Amino acid sequence: MFNDLNYKPLSSTTLKFVLTALLLAVLFVLNLFVGSVNIPFDDVVSILFTGRCNNEAFTFIVLHSRMPQAVTALLCGGSLAVAGLMLQTTFHNHLADPSILGISSGASLGVAVVLLCFGGTTLAIVGKGWVVIIVAALLGSMLVLGILLMLATFITNELLLLIVGIVISFLTSSCITLLNYFANEQGVHSYILWGMGSFGSVTTEQLPIFVVFTVVGWILSVALVKPLNALLLGNNYARNLGVNIKLTYQLLLVATGLLTAVTTAFCGPISFIGLAVPHLARIALRSSHHNTLLPFTLLCGSMVALLCNFLCVLPGKGTTLPVNAVTPIIGVPVILYVIFSGYRNRISLSFGRKISPSSTNVNHAGILSAANLTIGYGKKVVASDINLWFEKGEFVCLLGRNGAGKSTLLRTLSGFLKPIKGSVFLEEENINRLTFRQISKFVGVVLTDKVQVDNITVEQVVSFGRQPHTGYFGRLSNHDKEIVGEMIAKVGLAHKQHSYFSDLSDGERQKTMIAKALTQECEVLILDEPTAFLDEQSQLDIMLLLKHIAHNEHKLVILSTHQSALANEHADRIVKI
Repeated sequence: MFNDLNYKPLSSTTLKFVLTALLLAVLFVLNLFVGSVNIPFDDVVSILFTGRCNNEAFTFIVLHSRMPQAVTALLCGGSLAVAGLMLQTTFHNHLADPSILGISSGASLGVAVVLLCFGGTTLAIVGKGWVVIIVAALLGSMLVLGILLMLATFITNELLLLIVGIVISFLTSSCITLLNYFANEQGVHSYILWGMGSFGSVTTEQLPIFVVFTVVGWILSVALVKPLNALLLGNNYARNLGVNIKLTYQLLLVATGLLTAVTTAFCGPISFIGLAVPHLARIALRSSHHNTLLPFTLLCGSMVALLCNFLCVLPGKGTTLPVNAVTPIIGVPVILYVIFSGYRNRISLSFGRKISPSSTNVNHAGILSAANLTIGYGKKVVASDINLWFEKGEFVCLLGRNGAGKSTLLRTLSGFLKPIKGSVFLEEENINRLTFRQISKFVGVVLTDKVQVDNITVEQVVSFGRQPHTGYFGRLSNHDKEIVGEMIAKVGLAHKQHSYFSDLSDGERQKTMIAKALTQECEVLILDEPTAFLDEQSQLDIMLLLKHIAHNEHKLVILSTHQSALANEHADRIVKI
């Protein structure tokens, strides 16, 4: 019947967006019609469409209480959910949330100083108490944020930065406890009420300020979608895709800090939304790709916050429950499901002799070369006096025992590590003078770093290899999509294109990462132990694939391995370490 019509059904993702948006709209309207005061349905409709009704008190409640409260809940929920998503991606920790870095605690400390040290005296003198509280909360949040930004210039390890945030959170909590101990009864009472959280604390006068700050935070978050996708594969893979890790961390801290600080300042410390909602979004969307996950998380966060605000007024009798009395009802079951369904916290810590190459004392010739190279970590020398050169079309194997320096050499040749002495040249250009984005167009890597990412398909992982060639938001053109499909087929995974990466075997995962590197369209492919922990057939398949790529694609392929028999049989050249 419909065969002749130009009809294209909605995709599953689009349908989920539409349904979530509709549910969000329904909850927003419910928040306007239902509250602690019973207002007839006809009167609410009249107020919304004409701005007035026979009862002036009802008009004031709808327009100056329920409306700003609903808008605040919508903005606050979206902000906390997006902040939580970005932190979970950055720290590779499914239990990270906006309070983990101590930013919420910093805001709480600022408010505690005002309410507990001065009680209501200062607020009465100033006249506009909310201004004092908001300024104090913002100053406290920005103080913690400033400390984190300063430390982020020195600390690039996500676990260490996470620990710093936890320590700051404990320190601020200790200060708040001391202030509570010495405060008067009025101050303690005021602080406890603020700490319960409320979307009703933002007035019509304050709402424009809240909206502006929130929207700025949202825009900054959307601008970080592309590096967030790369970070799913880990920091080293992200670097190889051209991501400036330090700058990205700093922008992520600013975005999450702004969203969290503004929300906490206006509404108090709202719990569980930032922690639970990103998981709800992943479960519903079945994807971790931030191009769709981030806006969907924002919608879900707004929806959950409106639901919580609606539940707060259900008891009736003119009373309203604190938000933090309701959010755990939704948040705790989600977190328990996440824990017991198999999610794991995936945060890892990473911690002289001479090399005998097949040729020594060479100048920087060929596509990749090393001259008088000394490699290691800090002042610790792992290997020295390295002189190597490589040409296109070569399949080169590095052989050596564990701890000999194979991985260190490959990371130095890839530009991840700076040499202690000497130089690495990429097409006769010193690699240390190139940006990660420039290197990413010449060198593709497959590392020993174990990639653990849920709800991402093979096609999406491979598509990340196009990041050096795409625009600001990483949108793929038809040409990019053709390259992705071609490379997936080249490694023999066309039948797994739409399968989840987490469901693949170890050998298939290695082939996926090789396809990702090929999708970068690099002249050089560097692989660290690509055959490790694979069965014999998979090892042979990987070696034959890489040899084919080197010879038929005219690319330089360098890999480290312990498989001397395979290396001797298939490599064009062997470098022994």
